[in-house]
Amino acid sequence: MRIDKYLWCIRIYKTRSLATEACRKGHIKLNGDNVKASKIVFTGEKLIVKKNQINYQIQVIDTPANRVGAKLVDLYRIDLTPKEEFEKLDLLKYSKDYYRKKGVGRPTKKDRRDIDDLHEELGAVFLKKYFIPAVVEPVNLHVAAKRYLCLVEPSYHDTLSPISKSSLLLQGGIMNTEEKENFEKNEFYKDA
Repeated sequence: MRIDKYLWCIRIYKTRSLATEACRKGHIKLNGDNVKASKIVFTGEKLIVKKNQINYQIQVIDTPANRVGAKLVDLYRIDLTPKEEFEKLDLLKYSKDYYRKKGVGRPTKKDRRDIDDLHEELGAVFLKKYFIPAVVEPVNLHVAAKRYLCLVEPSYHDTLSPISKSSLLLQGGIMNTEEKENFEKNEFYKDA
């Protein structure tokens, strides 16, 4: 069976023309090599399909006669895609939430606050899957640490870049003494 037809039959692409286009653009690899849409697929071969910024890895079990229902797809292929590829998708979802189309204008004040909130949390969300809290928490506290250092070491504020100084204002400015006391209660505050 042709590779474009196979990808359509196992529901990777909605139409054969989309599968053909993916082959033409080099998004489909068969046993590590780019292929044309007319390449014949055999049982046991491995495909890499780049779709939506994920490299899906598929092993061919059998070739269906026609397009199959979603519940029957696993009869014709084994999905070997590593879990890390799907974790990349989670990160992409975070970044796409704040994407603005060109020409829409400057972000609103609310948009900037949301972007800053995301900035504060994104690194820690990703690292939490791979590291212990002693590594993750200082990353999570980096914004609070900047606010803290500006209070306890006034010369630190002078070393910040203009952009970092403006983001400091959006992030709440220099800490007050009550915030300082609460921050120092966190066991990882010195590491941050």
